[in-house]
Amino acid sequence: MSLPPDTPEQSELIDGPDAFRQALLHCASETRRTFSLYSPDLAREVYDLPELAEALSEIARRHRQAQVKLLVRDTRALVEYGHGLVRLAQRLPSKVTLRRLTNDIETQAIALALGDREHLVYQNDPDNYHGFYNRQAGARVKTLREIFDRAWETAEEDPRLRQLAL
Repeated sequence: MSLPPDTPEQSELIDGPDAFRQALLHCASETRRTFSLYSPDLAREVYDLPELAEALSEIARRHRQAQVKLLVRDTRALVEYGHGLVRLAQRLPSKVTLRRLTNDIETQAIALALGDREHLVYQNDPDNYHGFYNRQAGARVKTLREIFDRAWETAEEDPRLRQLAL
């Protein structure tokens, strides 16, 4: 599937895990109501950041219709080692939801984050954190949100990630 073009001057290239972390933090801090994230495994070195969890918590608490959706392919490491975003989903289950992908997502992205209707962080290199961040990617975000939402509908919650009440 080809994505609608955007203009190069609107995109900031991402090269490496630190740049990817910074792009995610920018995207989350600029998002007001809807944040959707797809990652194969929420790699700890990039996604398990207190600052990211706090930014997503702020989105969730900002508006009564706010929603944070986290979609992953593999939850084994999340179950085994724990993760800040899993703890956030456990604390705010009506606003922050984590699901495991059951079908392939129809995009070339290795990982992506969609903030509201225009913010896009896109990783397209499986071996490194290479990609781009675009604050005005409305056409791409619309297309990718449709793809994300289709994958979300068939995804399932992993019962091993639920917090046990004692």
